[in-house]
Amino acid sequence: MTVEFEKIPNSFWVNVALGTVDVAYEFLALKIALSRLRGHAKAGPAEASKAGEELRTLFAKYAQIPQAQRDLQNLLGKAGLS
Repeated sequence: MTVEFEKIPNSFWVNVALGTVDVAYEFLALKIALSRLRGHAKAGPAEASKAGEELRTLFAKYAQIPQAQRDLQNLLGKAGLS
C-alpha cells in the first residue's frame, strides 16, 4: 500500500488525535502514541494540530509495517478518504 501522506488533509490527522475518527488499532506504537497525544490534542487547536502532525510522522515512518498499514486503511475508510 503506497500512501501519499501529503495528500491526506491535516484535519484527518487532527480528528484521529482527538478521537473523532477511531477504530480498533493493531499497531502497538500507535496505541501508545495516541494515549499520550489525545490528552495534548484536547488542550486547544494549536496542540491538536501538533498532535496531528506527530501522527502523520508516525505513520510515514512506519508505513511498511502491515499493522500500521491496516490501521491507516481502516481510519481512512472510516473518515471516507479511502
